[in-house]
Amino acid sequence: MNIFTIGHSNRALSELVDALLAFRVEVLADVRSLPRSRANFQFNQDILERELAQVAIAYRWMGPGLGGYRKSSGGGEDNSGWETPAFRGYADYALTDGFRLALQELVSLAKERSTAIMCAELMYTSCHRRIISDYLAAHGWNVVHILDSQRSIPHRMTPFARVKSARITYPRRYEVSTLEDFIEDEGGK
Repeated sequence: MNIFTIGHSNRALSELVDALLAFRVEVLADVRSLPRSRANFQFNQDILERELAQVAIAYRWMGPGLGGYRKSSGGGEDNSGWETPAFRGYADYALTDGFRLALQELVSLAKERSTAIMCAELMYTSCHRRIISDYLAAHGWNVVHILDSQRSIPHRMTPFARVKSARITYPRRYEVSTLEDFIEDEGGK
Protein backbone atom coordinates (compact mmCIF):
# COMPACT_ATOMS: atom_id res chain seq x y z
CA MET A 1 0.00 0.00 0.00
CA ASN A 2 1.09 3.56 -0.69
CA ILE A 3 1.46 6.37 1.80
CA PHE A 4 2.62 9.82 0.78
CA THR A 5 4.62 12.62 2.37
CA ILE A 6 4.74 16.28 1.45
CA GLY A 7 6.37 19.45 2.77
CA HIS A 8 4.47 22.71 2.53
CA SER A 9 7.59 24.93 2.39
CA ASN A 10 6.81 28.46 1.19
CA ARG A 11 4.62 27.49 -1.74
CA ALA A 12 1.11 28.80 -2.27
CA LEU A 13 -1.65 26.83 -0.58
CA SER A 14 -3.18 26.17 -4.00
CA GLU A 15 0.05 24.43 -5.09
CA LEU A 16 -0.09 22.11 -2.09
CA VAL A 17 -3.76 21.35 -2.73
CA ASP A 18 -3.09 20.70 -6.43
CA ALA A 19 -0.30 18.26 -5.53
CA LEU A 20 -2.52 16.40 -3.05
CA LEU A 21 -5.32 16.17 -5.60
CA ALA A 22 -2.95 15.00 -8.34
CA PHE A 23 -1.87 12.09 -6.15
CA ARG A 24 -5.46 11.41 -5.04
CA VAL A 25 -4.75 12.05 -1.37
CA GLU A 26 -7.89 11.88 0.78
CA VAL A 27 -6.40 12.66 4.20
CA LEU A 28 -3.62 15.05 5.14
CA ALA A 29 -1.96 14.00 8.41
CA ASP A 30 -0.14 17.03 9.77
CA VAL A 31 2.94 15.88 11.70
CA ARG A 32 4.16 19.33 12.72
CA SER A 33 4.57 19.72 16.46
CA LEU A 34 2.78 23.05 16.22
CA PRO A 35 0.16 23.23 13.44
CA ARG A 36 0.98 26.77 12.35
CA SER A 37 3.59 28.78 10.52
CA ARG A 38 4.69 32.33 11.27
CA ALA A 39 6.23 32.75 7.84
CA ASN A 40 3.54 30.94 5.83
CA PHE A 41 0.25 31.61 7.60
CA GLN A 42 -1.69 29.88 4.80
CA PHE A 43 -0.56 26.63 6.44
CA ASN A 44 -1.98 27.43 9.87
CA GLN A 45 -4.29 24.66 11.03
CA ASP A 46 -7.56 26.60 10.80
CA ILE A 47 -6.90 27.89 7.27
CA LEU A 48 -5.51 24.59 6.02
CA GLU A 49 -8.37 22.55 7.45
CA ARG A 50 -10.98 24.87 5.92
CA GLU A 51 -9.36 24.97 2.47
CA LEU A 52 -8.82 21.21 2.32
CA ALA A 53 -12.44 20.55 3.27
CA GLN A 54 -13.51 22.51 0.18
CA VAL A 55 -11.85 19.89 -2.02
CA ALA A 56 -12.92 16.88 0.08
CA ILE A 57 -9.54 16.27 1.72
CA ALA A 58 -9.75 15.53 5.43
CA TYR A 59 -7.25 17.14 7.79
CA ARG A 60 -5.84 15.41 10.86
CA TRP A 61 -3.28 16.95 13.21
CA MET A 62 -1.01 14.22 14.56
CA GLY A 63 1.65 16.45 16.08
CA PRO A 64 1.38 15.27 19.69
CA GLY A 65 2.43 11.73 18.74
CA LEU A 66 4.42 12.23 15.53
CA GLY A 67 5.66 15.83 15.70
CA GLY A 68 9.33 16.69 15.56
CA TYR A 69 11.59 18.72 17.85
CA ARG A 70 12.31 15.88 20.27
CA LYS A 71 15.33 15.94 22.54
CA SER A 72 17.69 12.99 22.67
CA SER A 73 16.96 10.67 25.54
CA GLY A 74 20.62 9.81 25.89
CA GLY A 75 19.44 6.24 26.41
CA GLY A 76 21.24 3.06 25.57
CA GLU A 77 20.18 2.93 21.91
CA ASP A 78 22.73 3.96 19.32
CA ASN A 79 21.46 6.75 17.09
CA SER A 80 24.83 8.48 16.84
CA GLY A 81 24.81 8.19 13.06
CA TRP A 82 22.67 11.31 13.00
CA GLU A 83 25.00 14.29 13.25
CA THR A 84 22.08 16.69 13.68
CA PRO A 85 20.80 16.67 17.29
CA ALA A 86 17.19 17.09 16.12
CA PHE A 87 17.34 13.88 14.06
CA ARG A 88 19.12 12.01 16.85
CA GLY A 89 16.44 13.16 19.29
CA TYR A 90 13.64 12.07 16.98
CA ALA A 91 15.30 8.70 16.35
CA ASP A 92 15.42 8.20 20.13
CA TYR A 93 11.77 9.22 20.42
CA ALA A 94 10.83 6.77 17.64
CA LEU A 95 11.87 3.93 19.96
CA THR A 96 9.18 4.85 22.52
CA ASP A 97 5.67 3.55 23.05
CA GLY A 98 4.29 7.03 22.34
CA PHE A 99 5.72 6.96 18.82
CA ARG A 100 4.67 3.35 18.25
CA LEU A 101 1.06 4.11 19.19
CA ALA A 102 0.96 7.25 17.04
CA LEU A 103 2.45 5.34 14.09
CA GLN A 104 -0.21 2.65 14.53
CA GLU A 105 -2.87 5.37 14.42
CA LEU A 106 -1.37 6.75 11.20
CA VAL A 107 -1.21 3.27 9.64
CA SER A 108 -4.85 2.58 10.56
CA LEU A 109 -5.85 5.83 8.90
CA ALA A 110 -3.79 5.07 5.78
CA LYS A 111 -5.32 1.59 5.46
CA GLU A 112 -8.76 3.20 5.17
CA ARG A 113 -8.02 6.21 2.97
CA SER A 114 -5.18 7.52 0.80
CA THR A 115 -3.05 9.51 3.23
CA ALA A 116 -0.15 11.96 3.08
CA ILE A 117 1.88 13.11 6.05
CA MET A 118 2.88 16.77 5.99
CA CYS A 119 5.49 18.90 7.68
CA ALA A 120 7.10 22.21 6.75
CA GLU A 121 10.33 21.22 4.98
CA LEU A 122 10.07 20.69 1.23
CA MET A 123 12.57 17.83 1.10
CA TYR A 124 11.92 14.84 3.32
CA THR A 125 15.65 14.35 3.82
CA SER A 126 15.70 17.58 5.86
CA CYS A 127 12.69 16.62 7.97
CA HIS A 128 11.65 14.09 10.60
CA ARG A 129 9.35 12.68 7.88
CA ARG A 130 12.49 10.81 6.86
CA ILE A 131 12.51 8.78 10.08
CA ILE A 132 8.74 8.26 10.00
CA SER A 133 9.14 7.06 6.40
CA ASP A 134 11.87 4.63 7.42
CA TYR A 135 9.49 3.09 9.94
CA LEU A 136 6.66 2.91 7.42
CA ALA A 137 8.94 1.30 4.82
CA ALA A 138 10.22 -1.18 7.42
CA HIS A 139 6.58 -2.17 7.98
CA GLY A 140 6.02 -2.84 4.28
CA TRP A 141 4.56 0.48 3.13
CA ASN A 142 5.47 1.97 -0.23
CA VAL A 143 6.35 5.55 0.79
CA VAL A 144 6.16 8.20 -1.93
CA HIS A 145 7.44 11.74 -1.38
CA ILE A 146 5.37 14.28 -3.31
CA LEU A 147 7.43 17.18 -4.68
CA ASP A 148 4.69 18.94 -6.64
CA SER A 149 1.62 18.06 -8.69
CA GLN A 150 3.73 16.35 -11.35
CA ARG A 151 6.71 14.90 -9.52
CA SER A 152 7.37 12.46 -6.72
CA ILE A 153 10.22 10.28 -5.56
CA PRO A 154 10.13 6.88 -3.86
CA HIS A 155 11.45 6.65 -0.32
CA ARG A 156 14.90 5.24 0.16
CA MET A 157 15.70 3.86 3.57
CA THR A 158 18.34 5.92 5.33
CA PRO A 159 21.60 4.15 4.42
CA PHE A 160 22.84 3.79 8.00
CA ALA A 161 19.46 2.64 9.38
CA ARG A 162 19.47 -0.76 11.03
CA VAL A 163 16.11 -2.52 11.37
CA LYS A 164 15.72 -5.22 13.96
CA SER A 165 12.40 -6.49 15.32
CA ALA A 166 10.46 -3.44 14.06
CA ARG A 167 12.90 -1.06 15.78
CA ILE A 168 15.26 1.15 13.86
CA THR A 169 18.56 2.50 15.10
CA TYR A 170 20.98 4.72 13.27
CA PRO A 171 24.50 3.86 14.45
CA ARG A 172 27.50 5.85 13.29
CA ARG A 173 29.40 2.75 12.30
CA TYR A 174 27.75 -0.59 11.84
CA GLU A 175 29.57 -3.75 12.68
CA VAL A 176 28.13 -7.20 12.21
CA SER A 177 28.98 -9.27 15.24
CA THR A 178 27.82 -12.64 13.95
CA LEU A 179 26.81 -14.26 10.71
CA GLU A 180 23.29 -14.68 12.15
CA ASP A 181 23.02 -10.91 12.78
CA PHE A 182 24.11 -10.24 9.21
CA ILE A 183 21.58 -12.67 7.75
CA GLU A 184 18.76 -11.25 9.92
CA ASP A 185 19.65 -7.66 8.98
CA GLU A 186 19.70 -8.56 5.30
CA GLY A 187 16.27 -10.21 5.51
CA GLY A 188 17.54 -13.71 4.92
CA LYS A 189 16.81 -16.98 6.67
